[in-house]
Amino acid sequence: PIVADLVQRPTFPADELSLLKRRLAMDWRARLSTPATRALDIYGRAIYGAATGPPVTEESFAAITSDRVQAWHREHYAPQNTSVSIAGAVDNGEAERLARAALSGWARSNHVERLPPMPASPQRRVHIIDRAGSLQTSLVVGAATVDRVHADYLPLVVANRVLGGTAAARLFVKLRDERGLTYGAFS
Repeated sequence: PIVADLVQRPTFPADELSLLKRRLAMDWRARLSTPATRALDIYGRAIYGAATGPPVTEESFAAITSDRVQAWHREHYAPQNTSVSIAGAVDNGEAERLARAALSGWARSNHVERLPPMPASPQRRVHIIDRAGSLQTSLVVGAATVDRVHADYLPLVVANRVLGGTAAARLFVKLRDERGLTYGAFS
């Protein structure tokens, strides 16, 4: 019942939102100082263009208000866009019954999720950011490959997580744990 209430009737208190905005801005500034974040930002814009949205700025955080967050929530958080996952020592039938009962009054919205179109293959380009004095270098290479609506998209996402998508994936573990190297690689 508590989770159902939070999902259906969040309040986004201004004081808590203000604290979150400060933490997000601090995290953003810290990440922006790393070569990896800068490289991934340029990569995303090179591959996906305007679909990545406007660049994040200090003003972006200031523009977040409780009213704007509530409006976005009303439009996007709806039963037609939601999956419920329950993990633990629970009876499947009972867990599903409780979830359905708790969420039965949740009204659909008019929002229809529209994924951005598959980007055209970009021309071969090299983007270099000179970071004088930087102790690290990040190299990002890639292209858009499989449209999100393709039947193989989710299986490929799962395969990527296993092979090279996280610090626990085989590619990273092979370099760090098995070979003792101090750099990382992700797919």
